[in-house]
Amino acid sequence: MDDIRIASIKKDKGSYKLIIIKDNEETKYSITEDLLIESRFLSLRKLSIEEYKLFLSKLPLDYLLLTSIKYLDKRIKSEKEMKEYLLNHTTSLDMINVIIDKLKKKKMLDDESYKQSLLNELIYYKRDGRLLIYSKLNDAGLPSEFIYPIDALKDNIDKLTIAFDHKNYDLSYQDKVNKLKIYLLRKGYTEEDISKNLNYHLLSKQNELSNLSRDLDKLKKRYDDKDKIILELLKKGYSSRDIDDLWREHD
Repeated sequence: MDDIRIASIKKDKGSYKLIIIKDNEETKYSITEDLLIESRFLSLRKLSIEEYKLFLSKLPLDYLLLTSIKYLDKRIKSEKEMKEYLLNHTTSLDMINVIIDKLKKKKMLDDESYKQSLLNELIYYKRDGRLLIYSKLNDAGLPSEFIYPIDALKDNIDKLTIAFDHKNYDLSYQDKVNKLKIYLLRKGYTEEDISKNLNYHLLSKQNELSNLSRDLDKLKKRYDDKDKIILELLKKGYSSRDIDDLWREHD
């Protein structure tokens, strides 16, 4: 006759550690609270063979649920992300759907809440533009429609402009403008957003003349042709007026 009993029940992080002894052989299990309660494993006691077999039959699904809960501990996930994750652990779509339903009932999987949380992160912390946000929402399997608050849009472009200016202090003013626009486009801002909200006064010009003088000296060593030198300086974004004024000083 089979001798089966629960020898130990210990609560762990998000799960329960269970030790069951069958015919003097000890086996350890990590299970969810759901399975613990469902199996009525609430005290150290003997188990019938029917109870034991029923418990074993529920372990695969419980393992998936426990794995999913641990996956959600890192950050909120979308339903699409969760399904893709579970496909790495099982090929059973029926089991995956059961797990998704369980997580929804536990309020641990909610695409609408996840979308709002993701939007807050992308807008107010990462300062992404609307096109990049559309892409990230789509990648997560979430509806891509959202409203970008006007105040946040203006504030984000201002802050990105100031940070860009500090990092690229040695560029000419026009170079800053050109490269800043490219940077903002890569961050997902539309040309219309940039045109309406970019504050050019946030870009400093304090190094403009010193940079122009430096570049002029370099180009004079490379070229003898004045027109060629002026053309190269114009390509770098310096104004014709500043170039003419500095050239007269050098002459």
